Amino acid sequence: MTKLSPQHTRVLQLLKLKRGISLEELCTEFGVQRHSARAVITLACQAAGVTAERDEKGRYRLAR
Repeated sequence: MTKLSPQHTRVLQLLKLKRGISLEELCTEFGVQRHSARAVITLACQAAGVTAERDEKGRYRLAR
């Protein structure tokens, strides 16, 4: 398993929230643009060996 960076750890914490996180919130949290926010989610999930899903409201959370 890849060692998680503090940024990846924080993303995973946010994805674990029941309400999930929107790309806009992730952009604000990390100061990145939308396309970078998607990449942050993807890389964090790959590093942890989990997957994220997007709901009908556009919020991301860990897949069940």
